Amino acid sequence: MKRWVAAIAVALMVIGSWALMGQNQAQALDLTYTLPSSSLLAVSERLNAADKKLIEIRDKIDLNNSDVRDFRRYRGFYPNLASKIIQNAPYEKPED
Repeated sequence: MKRWVAAIAVALMVIGSWALMGQNQAQALDLTYTLPSSSLLAVSERLNAADKKLIEIRDKIDLNNSDVRDFRRYRGFYPNLASKIIQNAPYEKPED
């Protein structure tokens, strides 16, 4: 009786494995032939308001929130003049 139950269990496992083999092949199919139109839609550039603002002020320094190291790219500012500018912050207008 135990051998008969074991044989049925093995047979069910073999049949079940054959059934699952078809699912792996279905998952591996190349479905790109249905997607070319949607991939063209993803090419458009997405910008939000913060990105637009960063583009406008790319080369400017925020005097109230910057560090002395930010002045290294400007000749004559680093380190002495930059430290004086940072020590006298906060500024309300760029003219200050």
